[in-house]
Amino acid sequence: MKSIKWLISLLLIIIGCSQPDSGNPVNFTTTVVEGNSTIIDAEKDTAIVFPSFIRTAPDYFLIYEANPQKIIKFNYDGEKLQSFGSEGRGPGEFLSLTNYWIRKDHYLLYDYNGAKMIRYDFKGSLIDEYSVDISKLTMTVDVLSGSKFVYPANGTHDSLLAISDLKKGETVFFGQTIAERNETSNDMVRDIIERGEVPNYMKNSVQIGANGSGIFCFQNTKAILQKYTLEGQLQWERDLKMPMVEGVFEDFLKENKKGKYITPLTYAYGMHVMENGTALLLNTTDEKPITVSWVPNDGHDIQVVEFPSIVRPSQLPLRFRVVPGQKEILFANSMEGKIMSAEWPIN
Repeated sequence: MKSIKWLISLLLIIIGCSQPDSGNPVNFTTTVVEGNSTIIDAEKDTAIVFPSFIRTAPDYFLIYEANPQKIIKFNYDGEKLQSFGSEGRGPGEFLSLTNYWIRKDHYLLYDYNGAKMIRYDFKGSLIDEYSVDISKLTMTVDVLSGSKFVYPANGTHDSLLAISDLKKGETVFFGQTIAERNETSNDMVRDIIERGEVPNYMKNSVQIGANGSGIFCFQNTKAILQKYTLEGQLQWERDLKMPMVEGVFEDFLKENKKGKYITPLTYAYGMHVMENGTALLLNTTDEKPITVSWVPNDGHDIQVVEFPSIVRPSQLPLRFRVVPGQKEILFANSMEGKIMSAEWPIN
């Protein structure tokens, strides 16, 4: 009996840790969405100047306004409903938000430079805040539950990701790091790029997000999307280096040969994890339309949505969010101060 139980346990481990060949292209379907509408335009609405991150709920959305810093709440007709928060070091104030969330009964903000988490109620009043040790954290984080967060491990313990309970001080590392960082100067990095290669420090760049079914991790320089359990076990991975991102690596090489600044390589500009899967705003070349891929929780039946009427910004990339429970997706052009809406054709 013990031998049978041991064999069953071993089989479950093998199944749970098995990985599909990430080199095989994925199967996907493509939908083209024509038309869009502008919900907010800074030229007509003084409520926003530089809209950065969008966060969506069924009946409203939030904008992190970077100039001056605050959170603004709008309905989907573009009517301002509320604003809260401000720049500073005092209670409820923040220096730089790198993420924020709409939770079940409050808003949660991550102030990276202020090294703290801040909670507001839905009326915009401060509930509380607590300090975090950013020497053990990163700018990129996502909330799992309570004070538990997932973030890139940056190679610590040869790991790709880490889960920490920030109040208890407990951390679990998981996932295999992509590359060791061994470049010691910008000159060395430039030499690597001019050889047509990717510097190691860029290879560990990831985007992350989580829902009730697990943790999604997108490897920016490889276009690999991985799905982990909430405990850190790999469920599956998919290679999203599809035809619509062809030419991105070549553009990366060209841009970095123009000047002295090192432009990061990424195959996606943003990720939005929802309860039934994740959307990725792909990095496409100028001759291709704005494109969002949708990958459900099980990693199958991947869908690609093209938005040819959305104008590509000349400088910063678009920000985006799908509206939960609705047939709508929002795009933010930060430089022009515009929030645009388009049909989202995926259930």
